[in-house]
Amino acid sequence: MLPIILERCPNLKSLAVRTLYYEEKEGIHILPEPGRVLASLKYVKIERPFKVVAVKLVRYLLENSMNLKKLTLCLGGFKKDEESVVVKELLTIPRLSTSCQVDVL
Repeated sequence: MLPIILERCPNLKSLAVRTLYYEEKEGIHILPEPGRVLASLKYVKIERPFKVVAVKLVRYLLENSMNLKKLTLCLGGFKKDEESVVVKELLTIPRLSTSCQVDVL
């Protein structure tokens, strides 16, 4: 549903996503094609992310949201070593918005 929401709500300013844990299969694309700029999105909160999906979603949002001010990622339920890998990967993601603050809880 997320690609549909992002496509049909071009003036979306705030987004809260709560993902459920599930078995991810390789090759499933949950996001629109890269390069689509999300001009109006300013605040995103992602709760209970599944590890691989969270990184893909965060990468997509950081690379395509030109006015994003704050992205909050709640990693509750991750093991400490998994959490540290996710945080290290987040630090390497380039951001289209130079003023974006990323909070990891």
